[in-house]
Amino acid sequence: MMTPKPPPVFIVPGMHVGCLPDDAMKTNTLECFFDSVCLNTTAQWISTLPATSWPKPLNSSMKSRFISTTPTVILIDELMIEEWQNITNFSGYYAACSPASCTYTITKHSGILQILAVLIGSLGGLIVVLRTITPQFVKLPALLVRILSKRKKPNTNIQVQQLGMI
Repeated sequence: MMTPKPPPVFIVPGMHVGCLPDDAMKTNTLECFFDSVCLNTTAQWISTLPATSWPKPLNSSMKSRFISTTPTVILIDELMIEEWQNITNFSGYYAACSPASCTYTITKHSGILQILAVLIGSLGGLIVVLRTITPQFVKLPALLVRILSKRKKPNTNIQVQQLGMI
């Protein structure tokens, strides 16, 4: 027989449980971090630090574009940025970052291992090419002899006519 599930000891407001941590994090809120009673109760259950080292609650009276019940997925999507201040000064940028001329030098020293690897790789490629081409070069003189002998060979076909007697 199954026993009924005991009631929870303490429910953390805004804290949800999901099959995956990612599922729960998307729906969680930070409202417990704004409530001193919730924060202290949670700290009592999970902290081994003295009470003087427990975190202090967030100040809910501070101006913010996010309220305490804003899901964390929205906070993450908004990059947790309260206010974006974009001050663009193109003339100052170009004055500071526009040199009259720009030169650079790349110094590259090949090590003995790199030189050895290039030589071995080149020899390997050369061997493959020579193995492919050499049989054709060996057959070439025989082919040339055959072609030339067909050209220079005189026509030795003599046609003999038979004279018949009447």
